[in-house]
Amino acid sequence: MPTILTLDEKHVYRLDGAVIPSVTQIIKSAGMMGWMPEDEYYRQRGQYVHDAIKMYFKGTLDIDALSEGVRPYVDSAIEYILVTGYRPALVECLMYSPIYRYAGTPDAWPLLDWKTGGKQSWHAPQMAAYYNLALENGIETTGIYPINVHLRPDGKLPKVEPYKFTEIIDAKKAFFSAFHVYQWRKNNNLLKEDV
Repeated sequence: MPTILTLDEKHVYRLDGAVIPSVTQIIKSAGMMGWMPEDEYYRQRGQYVHDAIKMYFKGTLDIDALSEGVRPYVDSAIEYILVTGYRPALVECLMYSPIYRYAGTPDAWPLLDWKTGGKQSWHAPQMAAYYNLALENGIETTGIYPINVHLRPDGKLPKVEPYKFTEIIDAKKAFFSAFHVYQWRKNNNLLKEDV
């Protein structure tokens, strides 16, 4: 029987209909990332930028229709793509861990994550979680080192933050520590609905 992974508009992952946690929920639940209500604007902007980049790769982006708050970040991404020749094999591919039963959607593979803000400590565990998803799903990882691409608000070439393999190994330990904290909190009814 095939396994079906879905993601709804509220960012809830379901595996064969059962809710499973996301990479973000796990990291947030362990207190590794702060998120305040006033950050909603930035979260939404980031989502619009990601959607536009996905459309760019599909060849369906109307760049002139983008808002002035989104356009420069997309221009920065396009600059990166044109300068580096980056061509992903996968774009925003939903993945889940058959071993740990968590899910995530890496921005692109080879593993690259678009960021519209500055470097944060939780970025490395996030990337390690995505890297693990690729490993568990049989996606080739040999010689692939994850990178964050920090898009610029002026549309210029973004700053690239590559990770060394040793950094991903350490960050993977941090992610799975967070995963176990999430599971413990869930099993003890200590999770809020919005986590």
